[in-house]
Amino acid sequence: MNKLGFQIFFIFILSFKIFASGRLADRHINDFLEENGINEDYSTSSLHHLITTLQMMKTDPLYKKDGPQLFLDYALKLASKIDRYKNSEDKEMAFTLAKRIIFTVRANEINQGGIPPFKDLFSIPFQLRSSIPYLNLSDRNNILGDDAENEANFLTSPSLPQRYVSKDEMRKMSAWQISKLDVKMGHPAWRSKIEMSHDKSDYWKKLENWNENEIWRNYKNKDGQNVEKYKIEKYKIEKARRVLMIDKIKDSATAPKITAVDSYGEKWKVKWGLEIQTTALASRLYIKLGGRYADLSYANSKGRNQLILVLEDPKKTGNCEAINSYSLLRHCLLISHYKFDIEYYTLEKGLITENNFNEVLFNLAQSGSKNFSKKSLIGRTYLVFKESLVELQSKNTQERGGPSSTDVIGATRDRVARSMMLFDMWIWNYDAKDDNNRSAIVHNFYPGVEKYFVEYPHDLGASLGSLGKSGLINYLKEGERFARYSKIKHSKIIFKQLVLYRPKAWAKITYADGLWMAEKIAGISNRDLRIIAQESHWPDFLQEAFIRKMAVRRDQIATLFNLHIEDPKKDYIKNFGVDLSTSQLREKWATHYQINPQTLENILLKNKKINSQGSKKYIDWPMIEGKISSCKESVIINLIEKTSIPTGISRRVTRMKDDTGLPPCLFKGI
Repeated sequence: MNKLGFQIFFIFILSFKIFASGRLADRHINDFLEENGINEDYSTSSLHHLITTLQMMKTDPLYKKDGPQLFLDYALKLASKIDRYKNSEDKEMAFTLAKRIIFTVRANEINQGGIPPFKDLFSIPFQLRSSIPYLNLSDRNNILGDDAENEANFLTSPSLPQRYVSKDEMRKMSAWQISKLDVKMGHPAWRSKIEMSHDKSDYWKKLENWNENEIWRNYKNKDGQNVEKYKIEKYKIEKARRVLMIDKIKDSATAPKITAVDSYGEKWKVKWGLEIQTTALASRLYIKLGGRYADLSYANSKGRNQLILVLEDPKKTGNCEAINSYSLLRHCLLISHYKFDIEYYTLEKGLITENNFNEVLFNLAQSGSKNFSKKSLIGRTYLVFKESLVELQSKNTQERGGPSSTDVIGATRDRVARSMMLFDMWIWNYDAKDDNNRSAIVHNFYPGVEKYFVEYPHDLGASLGSLGKSGLINYLKEGERFARYSKIKHSKIIFKQLVLYRPKAWAKITYADGLWMAEKIAGISNRDLRIIAQESHWPDFLQEAFIRKMAVRRDQIATLFNLHIEDPKKDYIKNFGVDLSTSQLREKWATHYQINPQTLENILLKNKKINSQGSKKYIDWPMIEGKISSCKESVIINLIEKTSIPTGISRRVTRMKDDTGLPPCLFKGI
């Protein structure tokens, strides 16, 4: 079998699993809507049937839980106001949004496993490439005429943000002019240019502040909670996430994870494996470009000051539902569907005692709860990890919904859904399936708005690497191996990156849609990338490799779309050397990278890179010409992989073998 045939076969197997695994999307939503008299486009009759269907769903035992009821109530309230809108586009948008809520509720509750539709399997060989129509500088200024029918709906002019631009008006516009149009303010997934121009603050920080304020508002209003008397600390994410108490092992998706709670009782997800750093990086890139909402996720490096996980009370009967010892946690993760060995990620384990509780739990936020005081945790096992990810999932701030469709109910006509293709190509998110896009109803998100419906990419971890190996920065391609022009049949920009699932919205992307997103990507500065890179907690040289790679790919996208590059100085580095010539320098760098100085000394002596007299010069090169060196070539990388980053640096552990850890690696030097 040749390389292309192997790729197609490999994609076929993986895609079959994705399509058949269930709860990825509501494949029967169109049939359901049609059977209930709800048409694709708004009409008075369809609206009546929509309201009737929502009321019917509210009485269905399948949707009796609080979450589905909240979403259905939201959709009913939205639908009840549609006839009051004067503008037909506003009616159509609200009508579509209510149907999308039906989708997310159904897709979250109905298991849809089974054999994938033949048409989905037939499309698998075409997932090796993605393309966007290309127009040169002169053609993009030509009037579109009837081709305007292919453009996205519900676009507005930044100068008149309350008025929609009609298709008749678009017929008299060029692709360049249409790219300057924007989504309307209030779009569930994206902030408009007007919104972003009015708020220049750090939007990620704004999301954090909103979460903190909403959690604190609910917490201090609990049953006579006296924050002054008990000296309760105001809720701060930075402090609250540092000490978590285990809840249970999750049983979804492929990355190993558990749920836990902080000292205020707020729910967190704790995650290990390949997507630790990529989730934190990609979600911040999405928010920086203009995304409205994201799960607040944080990568942790090793050490007590990062994350301490406290296990259940040892007085309880231990089992996989009440994990009260390290051996039990390890066993339960190994027999779970993850088949994951936590041993490779564990840095320290011990008991909280009368003598050490202040030292171990120095980061425990003082919530006033007796169940989460330092003394109440004496006798429990605590764990410290080499690397981990935590993600806030507070019920006080949001009600999480189901998948958000990238295929149906307006997705193919939505500029954001279409142009996300370019963002996903930039970060190489190879798994953009519906189940990795989610909805939520957030509480008091904006002043005077009690409930607000949002849609967002909920899991961007399968990115910034290669298929099955997230975070493998060397594998992010450049030049024609990343993207190129093609004039076969039609002029296109072709991205040579495999994806496992191609949203149908991508097939409808126009040059104007792509240009709209390309301008946003081109506007990301190297300084922005540097700030975001720090959130990975990767070693400095790996952060530099990420910055350079994303900047090069950004600049290539800008060039392909004939855009000005905002950051022409290229203030990123291609080579990163570590001088290990003297014992003082070796001590310095060992401290910097948190590796054992004696181990570093011994391995260099053994490989004759230095001598006992200290007269031999040696420089280690973790990065050369923008490429991360292997663990055989760089002693720094070799030791960091063994002590701090079990997922790997220039190589990555595979999902199928994360119960065995990285294979041994013998340093030889360059």
